[in-house]
Amino acid sequence: MPSKQRSQSTEPGVSLGDAATRFLTTVSIGSQSEAQQEVIKFVRWFGEGRMTGTLTGQEVVNYSEQIYTSTNKSTEHLNTIKKFLQFVHKENYTSANLGIHIKIKKVPGKTD
Repeated sequence: MPSKQRSQSTEPGVSLGDAATRFLTTVSIGSQSEAQQEVIKFVRWFGEGRMTGTLTGQEVVNYSEQIYTSTNKSTEHLNTIKKFLQFVHKENYTSANLGIHIKIKKVPGKTD
């Protein structure tokens, strides 16, 4: 009788495009537009057809460092990507939570 267990070593997950679509259906309507922009940017960076199971922690670190240096709203942007990666892990599209590789630096507040 064939086993019904999935082999985790051979399962690449789902495509980033599919994972993004599924994630965005879980985002509240008020923040959906902003989340969509950030998740689409992430998906484009790695490729829509890229399988979630092939992403590495180092690639996520490299992405987050690039975004952090290229925008002054990086905290909100990276939080969205972190939530997306946590969702991907929770849905078992990856064996590890790649969201832990996103380090959000605290930016000192403005003083007037």
